[in-house]
Amino acid sequence: RTEEDMPQDQVLMFKCIEPLLRSRNAGVALEVILLFHHCAPKAEARNAVKSLVRLCLLGSELSMHALSVVATIVHEYKGTFEPMLRHFFLRASDPAHVARCKLYIVSQLVSKSSLGDVMRELQAYMDHLNDGKESKTQMPLPKLNS
Repeated sequence: RTEEDMPQDQVLMFKCIEPLLRSRNAGVALEVILLFHHCAPKAEARNAVKSLVRLCLLGSELSMHALSVVATIVHEYKGTFEPMLRHFFLRASDPAHVARCKLYIVSQLVSKSSLGDVMRELQAYMDHLNDGKESKTQMPLPKLNS
């Protein structure tokens, strides 16, 4: 569905709520992102991806929800998320559930061109990971071998 196919009131609605993607209230921004994802044409919904990645980096309890949204829609917007791959690399301070989610996202976004960066990052984290995360670190590797 394209913008030309949408009714004018729907086009107006998306133009009016687009500034809310940059809202300081993370809950508002996340709901607008979800509205774009479910109701907007794919070209318009791509505009919400940058705001979604911003929410993932906040470090609040909402960031885990934003990460789970990314994990759910990464297949649809893979090309849009690929340049932002580095934002999903693990930090030593990431809790186990956040690390698992980020590893899943990285495993979906990795490509032949980004393989070197991902492998270097995974090797760097092998020294810092605890037992709960260590087994999940190997998750992206089988996909890369195919």
